[in-house]
Amino acid sequence: MIIRNTGLCFCILLIGCLSRSAEAQYAPEDDNVESRPRPEFDPLGIRGDSFTLFPRLLSSIRYDDNVFADENGRQQDLIAEVAAEIDASRQWRDNELNLTASVNIGRYDDFSSEDFDDWRLAFETRLRPSGESRLLLGVDSGRFHLERSSISDADGLTPVEYSETNINAGYTRQLGRYQINLETLASRSDFDDVFADRTGGRIELNQDDRDRTRYVLGFRGAYSLLPVTSSDPQELFFRLKINRRDYDDLSDFSNLDRSSDGYETAVGLSLNIDHIFVGDIYIGYRNQDYEDPFPDISAPEIGATLDWHFSRVTTFNFGLARTIEDTVNTDFSGYTSTQLRLGLVYEPRRHLLTRATLLWADNDFDGVGSAERDDTLYVVALGLDYLFGQTMSLSAGYSFVDNDSDDNTVAADESLTFRKNILFVSLKLQI
Repeated sequence: MIIRNTGLCFCILLIGCLSRSAEAQYAPEDDNVESRPRPEFDPLGIRGDSFTLFPRLLSSIRYDDNVFADENGRQQDLIAEVAAEIDASRQWRDNELNLTASVNIGRYDDFSSEDFDDWRLAFETRLRPSGESRLLLGVDSGRFHLERSSISDADGLTPVEYSETNINAGYTRQLGRYQINLETLASRSDFDDVFADRTGGRIELNQDDRDRTRYVLGFRGAYSLLPVTSSDPQELFFRLKINRRDYDDLSDFSNLDRSSDGYETAVGLSLNIDHIFVGDIYIGYRNQDYEDPFPDISAPEIGATLDWHFSRVTTFNFGLARTIEDTVNTDFSGYTSTQLRLGLVYEPRRHLLTRATLLWADNDFDGVGSAERDDTLYVVALGLDYLFGQTMSLSAGYSFVDNDSDDNTVAADESLTFRKNILFVSLKLQI
C-alpha cells in the first residue's frame, strides 16, 4: 500500500497533538475524547411518560472511484444516502430497556443496480434482579446488502442482499472479587439469489448454500486484582467460547457441506492505569473443524483493545484481533483474519473532532488440495466532525483502500486486487 499524502496528513495531525503535550492534563475517568459526554452538544431527546425518544436523520454524499472494487474495470460514481434512526429508552431503578429502528437508503447516480434499502429493528433489556446479578436479553433483525469490496461478494449484476436475525442472552454474577459471565447467541442468515452475466448468457446464482444458523455459547471468569470498588479496576480473566455453524443446503454445484464446529479460548488482563491506559490484552487459541474435504483451521491468538488518553484533547486507540471466518469459495474451507488498527482522535476545539485511522488486515485462506490464497488489506481513513449544537453536526472524511489478493485458483485478469478512494460529506440532525 502507498500512503503518500494521506500518511503526511496523519503525521501533521500527530505532530499537532504532540506539540500540546507540555500543557496536557491527563483525562479523568471515562474521558475518551470521542465518547465522553458533551452536555452542550448531546441531544436532549423527547421525554414521554414511559420512554425517552432520540430521533436522528443523517444525509450524505459519497464519491467512490472504484464502485465495483475491480482494478481492471474501474468505475466511479456519486452515492446519495439517507439514514434515519430512532431510539427509545426507558430506565427504572437499575433496569434499562432500549428499542431501536433504523433505515439506510442509498442511490447511485450512474449505477442504479447498486442501489440499496437496508433496515434494522433491535430490542435490548438489562435487568438487575439483585445487587450482585445482571441479566441481558437482546433481539435484532434486519435486511442488509454486501459491499462490492466484500470477500463474500458473488460478482452478480446486483449486490447480494440478505436477512439476519440475532437473539442473545447473558448472565453476570459478582462474588466478591470474582465475576462469572455466561452468554449465548443464536444467529440466522438468509441470502437472496442474484443474476450474473457469464459466458453463454445470463444465469441465476443460487445463494441458498450460504443460508446458515450460527450458535455460540460463552463463559468468562474474572478475578479483580484490586477491590471491586477501586476507581482503577484491573482483573485477570479466562474466556471460552464454543460455536456451531450449521449450513442448510447442499444443492449448489459442489454438493459440499460447509458446516463446522469450533472453539476459542483466551487468558488476559483488563487494565485501567490511572484512567490513562484502559483496555484488554490477551493470548489464546482458536480452532474450527470442517466437514471433509475442507481442511480444519486453527491458529494462536494475540489480541488487545487499548485506549491511551494522552491528554484531555487526545486519545490514541490500538486494536489487535484474530478470527476464523467462512468463505463461499468452494476451493477453501475458510480463512484466518488478523487485523491491526491504530487510531487517533484529537479535539482542537470543543466543537471540533478530528480522527485518523490506519488498518492492516491479513486474510490467510486454507485451501482444498493445492489451492492457496492470501489477501492483504490496508486502509487509511481521515475524518472530522463539526458540532453546531445539540441538534446538528457536519462530518467529512476520506479513505484509501488497498486490497492485494494472491490467489492461485483464478486467472491474473480475475484477481480480486483493487484500490479505491472514497470521499464523503454528511449532515446529521438530531433531537
